[in-house]
Amino acid sequence: MNIRNKYLKIIAFTSTVLLTPTAGSTAANSGEHAMFQIFFNEGTKIFPNTVEGKHIEEAMRSQGFDIMLSTQSAGLHNGDVWSVQNNTLRHLDNKLVDFGIGCNLVMKIEPVKAGGVCHIYMGEHDKESTQSMYIVQSPIIQSETTWYKVFEDSQHGIAGYMTHEVSDLFHQ
Repeated sequence: MNIRNKYLKIIAFTSTVLLTPTAGSTAANSGEHAMFQIFFNEGTKIFPNTVEGKHIEEAMRSQGFDIMLSTQSAGLHNGDVWSVQNNTLRHLDNKLVDFGIGCNLVMKIEPVKAGGVCHIYMGEHDKESTQSMYIVQSPIIQSETTWYKVFEDSQHGIAGYMTHEVSDLFHQ
């Protein structure tokens, strides 16, 4: 890995960590908790429909995917709205490009469902592209170890995954 790619991964990771709520910033609630993570690649790898493992970051990293965004709830309530976004530099075709995503999700319970839209932006100098990915309101199966793909944009090499669990404690 060359030095530029190493720094880009550090920037992407730092942005994700700064935007991700932690146990200290949210109250611990018993009940249902949902997790949402977005990954990207150079556009050459196929995203799996499901990912096994409680820690999806390790599984995806081992397959060559980079994390772009991560968030989780401390307790789900019907009608919760999640608005999350991140922007990073991305190395593509031997150039640095601005790469951003903004998602608005509506959460439903009984059963847990997520739906909404994610807007993807990629730009360089005088060329830019945008794409909207609609997430159809669909059930997120309860599992502590399986993550389900909720959207994918193969043109930009990006996909989002969700899972949810029921517990008495907030999990990190």
